Amino acid sequence: MNVQMKILDENNNILNNKVLNNIIEKVNKQTGEEEQKENEEKEQKENEKNKKGENKENMEIKKEIQTQTRKERVINKWTKKKQLKIEMLIYKLKYNRVINNFFFFELKTRENFFSWCIILISTLMTTLNLLNNIETEPFEHFFLVVKILMTFLSTTVTLVAAWMKKQQYIERINIIDRYNQKLNKLIEEVETQLTLLATDRDSYDVFKEKYQPQITEYLSTSPAISPSEWKDIVYRITVYYPELISQDGVTENKLWPWHAVELENGNIVRTKTNFGEKIIKTYGLIHNPKKICRCCCIRKKEALT
Repeated sequence: MNVQMKILDENNNILNNKVLNNIIEKVNKQTGEEEQKENEEKEQKENEKNKKGENKENMEIKKEIQTQTRKERVINKWTKKKQLKIEMLIYKLKYNRVINNFFFFELKTRENFFSWCIILISTLMTTLNLLNNIETEPFEHFFLVVKILMTFLSTTVTLVAAWMKKQQYIERINIIDRYNQKLNKLIEEVETQLTLLATDRDSYDVFKEKYQPQITEYLSTSPAISPSEWKDIVYRITVYYPELISQDGVTENKLWPWHAVELENGNIVRTKTNFGEKIIKTYGLIHNPKKICRCCCIRKKEALT
């Protein structure tokens, strides 16, 4: 019996040890899992803190970039929008320069022609005056013919001179010449200012005070040109001088109104218009009466129908 009791006690001790070991293992597992969870939670919190810190840093960087871009956009009181508006006005001034330049040489050609006619006729009159001093006439009624010719030529000279004065060729040439010189100077000065960096050019207030009155003046006081003369000049530019309209295809060198001037997304966009096509079409109608009659007949038929 004692032996059996000992065996039972030993078995009970073994079982108790196993149970204790199992309990200890379970406790260790639980504590290990809890530690892992705590570590994971700590890591998540640290990651969230890092993310928040990074977000704050990114926000600060973005704010710095925005402030830098604002500083770049407003330099010396200049902004991109102000510069683009001035460039749009320069395109119109360039158009005035081209038209008046063509008209200037057109008037010069006319004035040179009539002046040369007066010189030729005056030379003939001088020659006839020498013939009129001959003592004996070479043929009958010679002196009468000379006097008639001299009278006719002097009348022609008077009429040509009167026509030149009435057309005011010399006055108009001088006006356009002065206008073109001042306009060309203004365009070059403004373009020089715009090509410089905003920090190197005059401040916008100084620029506005200096150039805005001149730009307004030369846009509003262009020399007078009749509609027929204007259409003739524009037609010749469109047909015979296309290099003046587009030149090398660069946006800055395209001529208004053949190419529109529009602002899109803070940039100037130059798209081709139908201005040239209209000029060619209407010019042909004006110089071909048959086409005008056809157009009138077509319009009458359309109105009746």
